[in-house]
Amino acid sequence: MEPYIIYAVRLCAFQAIAFRGHNERPNSINKGNFHEMLEAICSFNNEMKELFHTAPKDASYTSPTIQKGILNLIFNRVRRMISEEIDGGKFCLLVDEARDESNREYTFIVSRFVNKDGVIMENFFGLFYVPDTTSQTLKDRIYFLLTHNNLNFKSIRGQGYDDASNMRGHFKGLQALISKDCPSPYYIHCLSIAISING
Repeated sequence: MEPYIIYAVRLCAFQAIAFRGHNERPNSINKGNFHEMLEAICSFNNEMKELFHTAPKDASYTSPTIQKGILNLIFNRVRRMISEEIDGGKFCLLVDEARDESNREYTFIVSRFVNKDGVIMENFFGLFYVPDTTSQTLKDRIYFLLTHNNLNFKSIRGQGYDDASNMRGHFKGLQALISKDCPSPYYIHCLSIAISING
């Protein structure tokens, strides 16, 4: 895979620029930020330009699937860095749900902890699709994400959720299920975590 493709994906992601265009066909005036950025990069290098324009469609590495794969690799690295910064210490979780344009439910997690310099850190830690929003499904996915990143759920010291009963419920809500496994975390109601999901 050409490094300029990874560069374009990384730049779009870090600058929060939409990747896709309304019309990405070759004769389009504006193919979207990702393709237009590749065109701009290639205009300075004839070899890249030749490769970009002559490669078969399935070997150009510009499909949304490839873009998502590159983003996933970047995000996994960022998540590992956050886990290393927590370094077995205590942390809090902020969890919320949202639907995308196709009505699929997603859950996202923000980690909150104090780093070794005594600074409170709040980092986006995960976004995952859930087939349903029952408290047990959410708990299972959160535990999977934590253990997959070498974080112990027994180190949770705070939980922040919205007002939905599946989250805040005293008996069967997510906060109750986590509190059964680890009695230390306190629960705080949070009005919302403002993250938009673009399909």
